[in-house]
Amino acid sequence: MPPECAIPETLCPSPLSTLPERLMQAFLSACDAGETLLAWHLLQMMESYLWRLPPGRLAARDQAALVAGHRLLWSLVRGG
Repeated sequence: MPPECAIPETLCPSPLSTLPERLMQAFLSACDAGETLLAWHLLQMMESYLWRLPPGRLAARDQAALVAGHRLLWSLVRGG
C-alpha cells in the first residue's frame, strides 16, 4: 500500500479496478473477518453507487456481484 494512502488497501484507487470491485473486495474482507455490520454498510454503498449509474451503464457482473453479496451476507447473519 502506498504510504500516502491512509485507507485500507482494498479501497485504495487502482487503475485496474472499479469502485464496485473495490467495494466488493472490502465487503469480502469484512465478511472474512466476521464484521457483518461493516459488510452490510459496504454492500449498501455498492448498491447506492450502482443505482446512481446512468441507464445502460450497469454491468451484468456488478449486478451479479451485488446479488451474490446479499446472499453471502444473509447466510452469515443466519449462521449458515
